[in-house]
Amino acid sequence: MEPKVLLRRFVSIAGLLISSLYAAIFLMIPVIIIEPFFKKLAFTLHYKIASIWFRLVLFVFEVVNNIEIRFYGDDIPEGESMIMMMNHPSEVDWLFSFSVAYRKKALSKIKVILKNEVRLVPGVGWGCDNLDYIYLSRDWNFDEKHMEYKLNKYIENDFKPWLVIFPEGTDIDEEKLKKSHAFAEKNGYPKFNNVLLPRHKGLHACVEPLRNTIDSVYDVTIGYESKPTILSCVSGSNPKVVNMHFKRYSLNEVPSNEDDLQKWLFKIYAEKDKMLQDLKENGQYSMPYTKTKFEPSFLLTALAWFYYLIIPATHLLIRSNFVKLYFVASIIYYILNSKVEILRKLRGLQNSVYIPKPKQH
Repeated sequence: MEPKVLLRRFVSIAGLLISSLYAAIFLMIPVIIIEPFFKKLAFTLHYKIASIWFRLVLFVFEVVNNIEIRFYGDDIPEGESMIMMMNHPSEVDWLFSFSVAYRKKALSKIKVILKNEVRLVPGVGWGCDNLDYIYLSRDWNFDEKHMEYKLNKYIENDFKPWLVIFPEGTDIDEEKLKKSHAFAEKNGYPKFNNVLLPRHKGLHACVEPLRNTIDSVYDVTIGYESKPTILSCVSGSNPKVVNMHFKRYSLNEVPSNEDDLQKWLFKIYAEKDKMLQDLKENGQYSMPYTKTKFEPSFLLTALAWFYYLIIPATHLLIRSNFVKLYFVASIIYYILNSKVEILRKLRGLQNSVYIPKPKQH
């Protein structure tokens, strides 16, 4: 591998790791301190901070790694709020929602439903937790109430989100696809080859509380030539091209009845399955697309991050004992906040304490 490629990958990975850690510690901890006294202000400041870091992610993806993102289907009007339901071919799918959100001036509106383990990730996970992303435990008795609590929090803060949800519940692989087929066959549901069988309960739990808050539901079909990982994505080795198809549904088209919603979702996923098969065979969806172009603001954002945060913060960490103490104390706080359920409840990140069910032997 060429030295310049190795250097680019090192800078990309180190830059995102350090910047996410510094953002969580030097920018978000002060907001957490004022949070008990100015809840709405803190809510707003958190997502404004995050939207600036998201631009840095886009700089790495689109400028440094030269990932081409193709947009197909319905154009999203600026100012629209939505639920964005995506298929789940990889662990990085949600990150590419940033690309379209930026171009529609909605980067600060992104909220994502993720698995609970993500909030334990230093930097990124801590930051997304501060942003009131919805982390799920895979225990529906807890998750349903937790989702309702988070969505009500958005409503109370007059926040109109771009809420990203994955009805499949997990990213696809061969083993999961076999299990999905077995479950579908047992229950008389359709079988798909490029997506897992979608679950309607989570979507229903999101749509109903937000019917008077959002404007629409967008079905997004995302696909790659091969399955990327976080590491391959950040390092620039894979993907080279991301295909994203958007289909808009008004809220009147989204059934309220759960049985009808399930049938509606199966129909949509049958269309997704065909589209992804088309992508496999032809390298793109069979329709026109637009693709991302160089955005000068990404470069300016990257320079600002390094000049105004990373360099001075690193200098202070080296020179100041107080900053060292603050840094360590912040890390300890985040570790406790990630693991101690009662602390999370006190801070308003969740409204009840999750008690895992004992494993059955």
